[in-house]
Amino acid sequence: MKTLSQIDLAVKTIRQHQETAQRQASALEGELMKVNDGTRSAEYVTQQTSVLREKFVPAVREALAAVTGIVGELSASQAAWQSKAFVLSQRALTSTGSGNLYGPAADPALEAMSRISTMMELAKMPTDMVHQVADTAKGNPQKHGLLHLAILENSSRDTSSSNWSPISLDDVELPDRTQALALITEANGAQASLENVWKTAIGSRVNPADRIAAARAGGAK
Repeated sequence: MKTLSQIDLAVKTIRQHQETAQRQASALEGELMKVNDGTRSAEYVTQQTSVLREKFVPAVREALAAVTGIVGELSASQAAWQSKAFVLSQRALTSTGSGNLYGPAADPALEAMSRISTMMELAKMPTDMVHQVADTAKGNPQKHGLLHLAILENSSRDTSSSNWSPISLDDVELPDRTQALALITEANGAQASLENVWKTAIGSRVNPADRIAAARAGGAK
């Protein structure tokens, strides 16, 4: 699973490739307009069009290939970021020591011991108290590591019991998750958009369905 900072860096790289491809595609379009000014023979237009595409298309192709590779890597992390439970499982119970609320624990040994002792305490609590711990932790991002452990403890109990109920995460806000998913969506949209740029550059037709697909990949409704 890529971290938020890794995803952010990857999307910045995608934007750079996108700018390069757009610049080359625009230059190609401008040169093709000069060739197709209506004063040239069909043979000349065909020959020069081929020459111009050989000059500009490789950069577009390379940019698309690079973006496709990056998007593939990001897609592998998308399912993990979509799961609130999984994102919570990555939260440290102890101090991260870096000022980054979403970073790993500064002391892995202390983190491990704290998790063990906390799970032992939760195991001794009645189910309604475990829910109280979870409800209190939901509104405090610094306690989301505790929320994760409370969910684990609650899930380990007899689900057929009359006093058991799941701990819902519907009301839990995870800003880093929201940001990560938005960036991954942007990356998907950039790839789809670049595919259309590529089609145009090589002389293929970009139909309305292609444009709609690119817009949807980028998060448009």
